[in-house]
Amino acid sequence: MKIGFVTCVHPYYDLPAVAARREQAIAELQSAGFEVVAAATPRDPDDAARTGMQLKDGGVDAVLLFICTWVAEPITLALARELADVPMVLWALPFLDRDVPMPSPMSGITSTASNIRRMGKRFAWVVGGVEPAVLEQVMSALRAGGVAGALRHARFGLVGEPCPGMLDVEADEGALSKTLGVTAVHCELNALLESAQTTEPGELATAAAHLTACAGGGVEIAPGVLAENLRLYTGIKQLVREKRLDAYCVQIMGADTPLKVSSSGMRFDKSRAGDILDTQQATYEYPNFIMSYEACVYNGHGLGGRTPGMRYYGARGADDRPHGMAFYGTEATLFVDRIGMELYPETHGGGRGRGGLDAPPAPPAERMHINEDEPTPLHTKYFVDFVRSRKEPFANIGVGVRATTVACIGNVAYWTGRKLSWDGEKAEFRDDPEANRYLFRPYRKPWDLVKFA
Repeated sequence: MKIGFVTCVHPYYDLPAVAARREQAIAELQSAGFEVVAAATPRDPDDAARTGMQLKDGGVDAVLLFICTWVAEPITLALARELADVPMVLWALPFLDRDVPMPSPMSGITSTASNIRRMGKRFAWVVGGVEPAVLEQVMSALRAGGVAGALRHARFGLVGEPCPGMLDVEADEGALSKTLGVTAVHCELNALLESAQTTEPGELATAAAHLTACAGGGVEIAPGVLAENLRLYTGIKQLVREKRLDAYCVQIMGADTPLKVSSSGMRFDKSRAGDILDTQQATYEYPNFIMSYEACVYNGHGLGGRTPGMRYYGARGADDRPHGMAFYGTEATLFVDRIGMELYPETHGGGRGRGGLDAPPAPPAERMHINEDEPTPLHTKYFVDFVRSRKEPFANIGVGVRATTVACIGNVAYWTGRKLSWDGEKAEFRDDPEANRYLFRPYRKPWDLVKFA
C-alpha cells in the first residue's frame, strides 16, 4: 500500500525532535510493508496545495498527516481540499518536547480536524507517540482508508429491479454512491438470462467440476443436473467480464412500479373502527409478471406448503402459516416468509409457459428448505446504528415511498372500483382525475403547510 506522509509543524518549531519522530514513524511504517512517500513539510497554503497535487498525481492510496505542533489552519485546509478524494488519517503526538515551550500538537489536531470536518471530508484520527500500540491503530486506519479509496474506483452492477414492496432488499444506487463512492452500472435482467441460456455446455461442465472439487467430491447431485443449475452463475461471470464489474446485485423482478392495478375486498364487521378490510385482493400488472396480494383477517392459514421441522413466521399451530410471499415460476414455486423459504419443483419437469424460448426445458430443480433467525433484532440494530452515526440508511425515504406506493394504489383501485393505469414516472394515475384525488389527503386547518402545484 502506497501512502503519502506529510509532517505538519509550525516552521518556528521544526526542531531536531520533529525530524527524529518523523524518521522513526516512517521507518516503522516501512518495516510494516507500507510504501511511504515522504513529502516536504509545507510552509504555506500554496506549498501545501503543491504537496497535495504531487501526492495525488503519485497515486497514493491514503495520506497521513503527522501533526507535531500546532500548524497554521490554511495549510491543512489546502492539503484537505487538494486531497478531497484521497482517504486521510490524522496522527497527532500528545506532545513534542516538554522541556521546550511550544504550541501543543493537541491544538493542532483539534483545529485541523474541526476545519476538515466542516468542509465535509471524512478522516480517521489517532493520538499517541511512535509506539507499537499506537502504530497498530495508525496502520489499521491506513489500511481501511486504502479499501475505501479502492471502492471509489469500483463498478457495482445493479441487475434488474427489486421485488415490489420489499423495502429492505433493495440496492439503493444513491446510498451506494454516497456511502461507498462506487459507480453503479445498470444491467438488464433479460440480458443476464439470455447469457445464461446460451452458455456453452463445456463451460457449464468445467464450472460443475470446479465446484465438485472445491466440495471435496462426494456430491450427491448428478453432474448434468449440477451443470444446468450453474447456468445463472456462468451468465453472471460473462456479465462481470463484459461490464468490468467489481461486484454486483441481482434483483430478480425486473420492474420498479406496476402498470395497472385492480382490487376488490369486503368488510364483514362494520362495527369495528378503522378502514382496514376484512378480506382484500389486489392484482398488479408489471411488464413481465403479475403480482397478486391477498389478505384475510379472519383466517390465518395463508400460503401452501408445509415441511416437517420448519418454523413459520407468526404460526399458531402445526398447520398455520399466516404470513409470506409465493413466487410461481415455470420451473418451481418458492414460498418465502421472514424466517425461511421453501422451493417446490414443478412436478412435470418445468418448461410450461416458457413464452416460446428456444432453449430446451431445464432439468427439474431440487426440493429445498431453509430457516433463519427472526430479523427484527437486526432491523432494530440497523435503525439505531444509523441514528447514532447520523448517516442516511439504505432503506431511506425514497425506498419507503416506492414500497408504500404499491400498497396505496391498491387501496385507491378498491375505492374507485375500477382497474387503474399507473404512471410511475409522474407518480399519478393516467387520465383519471377521480383516482388522483386519493393521492393526497388535505391537512386539517391550520396545518396546510404542504402545497402542490
